[in-house]
Amino acid sequence: MASETKIMRKEEDETALHAPSDRLSYLPNELLTMVISSLSVAEAARTSTLAKSWQGLWRYAERLDFDETAMPRPSILPEKRQIGTGSLYSTVIGMVFNSYVGDLTSVSFKHFPRSIAVGELDFWVDFVLNKFKKINSLNLKCEHLVPEPEPPFFPMGSKTVKLNFSHMNFSNLNSLELTNYKMTTSTPEALNGCGWKLKILKLKNMRMSDDVINGVLRKCLGLESLSIVESKGFKTLEINNPWLKFLELGWLIVNKVDLSVERLETLVVDSLMCPPTGLKIYTVNLRILHLSCNSIAQRMRIRHSYNQPLLKTQDIF
Repeated sequence: MASETKIMRKEEDETALHAPSDRLSYLPNELLTMVISSLSVAEAARTSTLAKSWQGLWRYAERLDFDETAMPRPSILPEKRQIGTGSLYSTVIGMVFNSYVGDLTSVSFKHFPRSIAVGELDFWVDFVLNKFKKINSLNLKCEHLVPEPEPPFFPMGSKTVKLNFSHMNFSNLNSLELTNYKMTTSTPEALNGCGWKLKILKLKNMRMSDDVINGVLRKCLGLESLSIVESKGFKTLEINNPWLKFLELGWLIVNKVDLSVERLETLVVDSLMCPPTGLKIYTVNLRILHLSCNSIAQRMRIRHSYNQPLLKTQDIF
C-alpha cells in the first residue's frame, strides 16, 4: 500500500513538473489581445518579455494609451533633447504606429502643454482620426509638471491650455473626453457631422464661453451621457436633449441652468453654484438623483463666487 502511494505521489510530481507554468499563454490570441488592450502602451510592450506567445501581440491591441507623464520629464532629459523639435513622447508614438497592425478603436493621449506648442498633439490626433476608420473613442488630457491641489478651487483650478479643435474631425466618434483645455469659438466646428453618433461626452476643467459650450451641445443631438465638471468661463448652460440618460454637473459657477431632458434617468449634481431661481429642469423619467455639497466649495464661495449660492436639495424640489 505504501509503495502504491509513493508511485501515485511520484506521478503527481511529474505531472506538476511538466504542467505549463504560465496558463495565460495558452489562452487564444484574441483573449490575450483583449487583456493587453487594457494596459498602457509601455505596459503592453513589456508583455512581449513574458513568453513567446505574447511577443508582438500588443501590435494588435484595439486600444492604445499614450501617457507622457510616465516618461522622463523634460528637466531630466539631456539638453539636446530639450531644445530639439521632436520630443521623446512623439518619438515613442511614432515607433508604436510604425509597428502597429491592428484595428484601433480607442486611443488616449495624456501629454504636457509643450506637445500643443510644437504641434505634436494636433498631428497625432489628426493622424489617428484619419488613418483608423474604426476608431470610436478619443480621450485627450493635458497635464502639468506640478500636480494641482485637491479638491479643485474654482478660479485657481488646473490650468487650461488652448487647443485648436476646429480642424479635427470627431464625426466618427462614439465617445469623447477632454480635460484641461480652452475651447475657442471655432471648437463646435470639430463636431460637425457628429449628429446622432456621439453618445458620450466628458468635459473636465474646460474653459469655454456660453456660445462655445451651448454650441457644442447643439451639435451633439444624440448624446446619452454628459459630464461637465470643474469647468469655467460660461454663465448659462442650456441642455435640450430628449435622448440624454445620464447628466453630471460638478463644481460649476453659473447664473442659469436650463435642462429639457425628458428621458433623463440619472442626475448627479456636485457643489453646483447657481441661484435657485436660475435652475429649470424638465424631465419625466428621472430615477436617480445624487446631490452633494462640498464644505470647501461653501467656504470658497464667499471668497470667489460673488455671493453665488451653493445649490441645496431644497432648491431643486
